[in-house]
Amino acid sequence: MKLIIGLTALLLVSACTTTAHTRPPAQDATASTCLAGGGAMKQVGKLQRWTCITPYKDAGKACTDSSQCDGECQTNVTTHAGNGPVTGACQVDNSHFGCSATVEKGQLGRAICVD
Repeated sequence: MKLIIGLTALLLVSACTTTAHTRPPAQDATASTCLAGGGAMKQVGKLQRWTCITPYKDAGKACTDSSQCDGECQTNVTTHAGNGPVTGACQVDNSHFGCSATVEKGQLGRAICVD
């Protein structure tokens, strides 16, 4: 009886655990479309979900507004102190994970950290 209870408890606990997937997903339609568009399937965020990450052509270009970039004009949250004009850099890729602040019309915009 104790053996059955122990095995049942072990099965219940193992059913609740998650497994990290370290290999990219099979070449399904999403992955194929991602690769064809110049992206790469990468695991992102706390949940390590597979997502298509696509680099922007103007990555790293100096900017003062997101209208000047394929993505957002961003700056490191800790690099600007004061109320003067802000210069940022165009977003590297379409991933929104990590900490950054937008630059809009030469001013520090919203700051956000995404896990």
